[in-house]
Amino acid sequence: MKSWITDWQRSERLPHYTRANAGETLPEPASPLGWTLVWGRGLKGWRRGFVGFGIYREEEVAGPRPPFVGMFGGHFYLNLSHMRLFGIRMGQTADQIDAAFVGQRSDTPLYVAHPDDHDEELTAKAGATLQRMLGHAGFLEADADRERLRALRRSRPDLTQLSDAELVAHARSLLDEVETTFQRHVESSLPASVGPAILGPLCASVDRPGAMLDLIAGLGDVDSASPSTGLWTLSRQVAASAELSALFDRGPAAVEQALDGATGDVKAFRDSFEEFLAQSGDRGPNEWDIHALSWEAAPVQALALVDRIRHSPDDDSRPPVKSAWPRGATGRLGRSGPC
Repeated sequence: MKSWITDWQRSERLPHYTRANAGETLPEPASPLGWTLVWGRGLKGWRRGFVGFGIYREEEVAGPRPPFVGMFGGHFYLNLSHMRLFGIRMGQTADQIDAAFVGQRSDTPLYVAHPDDHDEELTAKAGATLQRMLGHAGFLEADADRERLRALRRSRPDLTQLSDAELVAHARSLLDEVETTFQRHVESSLPASVGPAILGPLCASVDRPGAMLDLIAGLGDVDSASPSTGLWTLSRQVAASAELSALFDRGPAAVEQALDGATGDVKAFRDSFEEFLAQSGDRGPNEWDIHALSWEAAPVQALALVDRIRHSPDDDSRPPVKSAWPRGATGRLGRSGPC
């Protein structure tokens, strides 16, 4: 077999791809189901987001496979040429984008200017979009999405009782939400880079280049921080209880088994853990691939994390840092990541 069944063809207009920053999104070869069902629809949302923001014209990214990413040899790649292009159209340079995404590498392909790279009309549109978004104190569309998706999750049927055909139909019924979630990711990620881009040079100008993280740390309201906060809270519950500590000393599998019919501190932990899974159970390892098991599907994974964190001292707690590329989460399908 010369190529994997889901492999793409290289874009002629935007030909350079990279695994830099892609490995954290899909570290393992992508499952055919995840790539065709979720990403196949989700990338349409990215296209809608980039066109609406002002990075591309509709005709530039037409077709079923918009060139923001690639799939080669079963592995996920980010399109470096695309990242350079959207940076240029947002007023940056290719060198600045390279430094941010791939660092100083001798094997990075040289940027070769294309006559269509600079587009004053699109740059003006993107600038106007940024100004409009920077004038908002919140993200009302994303808030509405979050509540709608939580309602969908609460009304979710018992998946163990569905036939294969019913499972397929249920998954396909969520694809509109997948597309919207990918679109919101673009709409949040691009403006999120503006604050650090402004603060960084200002901090450097007063000889305090490291102060930027101090300024943006602990701002709160970071979706991706809530699971870490929840795991930390659970670990403090365990560390404060001799009964729970003794139970966790037997291993996560023993903890999971003991939660059924629990009493005392174990019951209190079970109630907290169930609340945590209701809020963050869609997270898990390799979570951009629908083939991977979430914490809700395999709770022992989350219990293993609590087991490791419980040994940390209380003063190891740190406020979350708001990233320039937020890993916000609004549902199991279509999680955010580098665009």
